[in-house]
Amino acid sequence: MAEQEIIELTTYFDYQEGLQSSKEHFGKGNTTKDLEDFERVLKFMLKDEFIEINLWSKVIKRYEDMGYPIPREPNRDGILTVHRGTKILVKICDLPTGSDVKIELECDYCHQPYKTPYKKYFIHHDNPIVDLDACKKCSYKKQSDVIKLKYGVNNVAQIPEGIDKRRVSKRKYNISDIAKEFEEEGLQLLSTEFISVDHYLEFVCTKHIARGIQKVVYKSFQRSVSKGCKYCGWEQTGNALRHSLEHVRSCFEGNGYELLSTSYQDAFQALFYRCRTHLNRIQKVSFDSFIHGTKCKYCSLEDRIFSKDNFPLSEIFEYLRSKLSEWKKESAKECNYKCVVTGNTFDDIHHLYNFHWIVLEALDELDLHVKPRAYDYSNEEMLMIINKTLERHYDYPLGVCLSRPIHKLYHSIYGYSYNTPEQFEEFKQRYFNSEFKDLNTERSEADGISCPIFRCEDLVNSPEK
Repeated sequence: MAEQEIIELTTYFDYQEGLQSSKEHFGKGNTTKDLEDFERVLKFMLKDEFIEINLWSKVIKRYEDMGYPIPREPNRDGILTVHRGTKILVKICDLPTGSDVKIELECDYCHQPYKTPYKKYFIHHDNPIVDLDACKKCSYKKQSDVIKLKYGVNNVAQIPEGIDKRRVSKRKYNISDIAKEFEEEGLQLLSTEFISVDHYLEFVCTKHIARGIQKVVYKSFQRSVSKGCKYCGWEQTGNALRHSLEHVRSCFEGNGYELLSTSYQDAFQALFYRCRTHLNRIQKVSFDSFIHGTKCKYCSLEDRIFSKDNFPLSEIFEYLRSKLSEWKKESAKECNYKCVVTGNTFDDIHHLYNFHWIVLEALDELDLHVKPRAYDYSNEEMLMIINKTLERHYDYPLGVCLSRPIHKLYHSIYGYSYNTPEQFEEFKQRYFNSEFKDLNTERSEADGISCPIFRCEDLVNSPEK
């Protein structure tokens, strides 16, 4: 607000302006009540008439309707908007009664300034017994004054109604009767004295003895809806809210998974399941994690690895390919150094079981994650990955020799994601049935020369290690 708009007032408002403001902002009730509210507000308004506030979406219209100029600046699209962090000066009396804005007051006991939320001020001054302001340090003094005026005593313990109530409670409750109540709930009471309904009683739950000695306030024990100790209560709530095994199974099946577990206890139990895309991998997950987004980790990794935008995700795959020379030699020897489909010279060794999955299984077994670059792994980790990858290669069939055109044809049909031995056998049958006779599958010199991994001549002529 511009400086010229801030009017200097000796009494802040004269009587008529003050009454009108009080009616507008505290408008419920009669004129006398309005004036009383206004006089209370006047106490701190004289000290600090205006206060700086942050503008946010829900208060902009309020203050604009009250006549305050709202600073707006054009955004990148040329639209006038109120930028985040914009502040303006407003009269304290214009703040909503539920505002959290802190106002400065003076403690009537120690006369030191302190700050309190605007809404808290009205709570403390709504028909107060002692109409004084007290800071945190002096709050006990105000409480003492309230007790003196209301009950005529110096502290809470001397209030007649409280004394009578405590006497009645001691006569009303008998420790033996309370012990019977506990016994009916399956609890063994250990306390031998009853002080009041607000004091703790010690007990042991016969169902949860391993939990040891527990405590409960007798008042809470009486009001408790559940039976037994708190652990009994948790079990009762869990039983009432627990999903059925059929519901859990339907959730898994709805996401394309087969639930293998035959019992269900709670949302944090490890459940075993199998993804229908990766039937050879049994995984586990809690139902709580499952419903919050944890799904088949192999599908997740596959989406990243075989995404057109992300491939190759990591250098580790190509680096590990360079370590397969012995496996390639054995595979080529097994195929008699010829393409297993055409019987001609071969260019590539094809993994019957997807190479990327072999690497991922090795990483999973080592509890390591895929990293963008090979040198992101330590030397020790890299050695473990190489050895485990080579070891996993021999858990599956050896590779097969293929000419470059046949290899390209296979992957153009079946892609790179879900390659299996059964899939390759299907491809061979389709090829032998002349399903691809109209396609050019002849090997050219360029196919052999362009092979980036190895040549059959290299395998035949390379010395044995």
